[in-house]
Amino acid sequence: MLLSSVCLIAVIVLVLLSHTAAATFVEGDLPTPWKETDKSIRHLNDESLQSLLDGKETLFVVFHAQFCEHCGAIHEDVHQLSKTIEKENIDVIVAAFDAVCDEGSKLGNKYVTRGYPTLLLFKDGALPTEFLEERTYDNMLHFIKIQLGLLAEEEANRGEDNSDAFLSSSPDTWREEDDGILHITSSNHDAALSADPSALVLFYGQQCEHCINSKMAFKLAVNELHQQDIPGVLGVVDCSFGDTFDVCDRFNVSVLPYVVYLEDGKEQASFLSKRITPEFIVQLMRNPESVAFLQKVKPWKDREEDPVVHLRGISSEQDASIIRTRQIALVIFYLSWRERDVDEFVATSRTFSDDAEVAFAAVDCFSDPDAVWCDRLKVTTYPTVSLFKFGRFQGVFQGDLTSTNLSNFVVQFKDNNDAHDEL
Repeated sequence: MLLSSVCLIAVIVLVLLSHTAAATFVEGDLPTPWKETDKSIRHLNDESLQSLLDGKETLFVVFHAQFCEHCGAIHEDVHQLSKTIEKENIDVIVAAFDAVCDEGSKLGNKYVTRGYPTLLLFKDGALPTEFLEERTYDNMLHFIKIQLGLLAEEEANRGEDNSDAFLSSSPDTWREEDDGILHITSSNHDAALSADPSALVLFYGQQCEHCINSKMAFKLAVNELHQQDIPGVLGVVDCSFGDTFDVCDRFNVSVLPYVVYLEDGKEQASFLSKRITPEFIVQLMRNPESVAFLQKVKPWKDREEDPVVHLRGISSEQDASIIRTRQIALVIFYLSWRERDVDEFVATSRTFSDDAEVAFAAVDCFSDPDAVWCDRLKVTTYPTVSLFKFGRFQGVFQGDLTSTNLSNFVVQFKDNNDAHDEL
């Protein structure tokens, strides 16, 4: 299958922004095992997937990207799986979803928070269950049969195969801890969410890997709030146990972890992020107006008031052109709730605004749809400024983040014509 131009551009940018060197990419060089000519696997886009979800169909969906080698490696197993599903007349649709093309950008951003491939099972219109075991034919078939109740209890419980199932048969033991965090359920949520003038609520799952850091951040932050006598309540909702499902539905929770900030019981902001920190929680509860995306102004990436291009989860043609064709591309990885970190970077971008050989770009690592860039480059500290030369990674800026230092950093690499493949 020939890739559309939009898809190809997205593939090129994401590959070029990895640490592996690549000079140019043409269509024939790209791994393309997920071909629509394979009729045993249903190929979906935003519109067709949403239609199936609205119809409460049972789906096992592989969210993939054409540049992803791991996605290509499991294609044969998924193909074999679809044949078995058809042969055994199991009521589930095995599907593939290209999440880096325009036609898959909306739901791709919504459901892919971990990376590629992401394998999800949708059933009865409920929250999806993520497959997290080794991606083999046997494991995937076993997982589907467990979720559909097609296995005897003793077989379903073999080894640890179902330890990562999303739903739980018992409440989280966290509820038993007296740590100052409010555990919200269907029976107490109205009173709980309106009892304090402000509340920050974490929606999590017991087997959600990315929820672990968020849960720890809440545990650490609640002690700091008490010590500093900061008002407000920290609440959590376990979306993997039955007595909370209507609370999760009320807030349209579809991917975990999910965080909602409320004032007087009314939602003020919500966001997907696996990068919740105690520092963020304390700052938000102490002074919500100090958190950039809660202010009554557009966030930096939506203001279009400076020469910086903001790289989104799904790339535009402009993004691709900047990374591939400019001699120097300086990219800042930042957290949107701490926009003060970018002031010197913005000032530097204006200094080079008339230089056609230099480009400045930014990635919001707090926003999960955009954070795919941060994950691919393994960025863990913020802000981080990386430099690319004709699409090839050159190095990370070290030192005080001032306009003078950043300008010198750009000039140093601009004057050096020898691009490194990787540092």
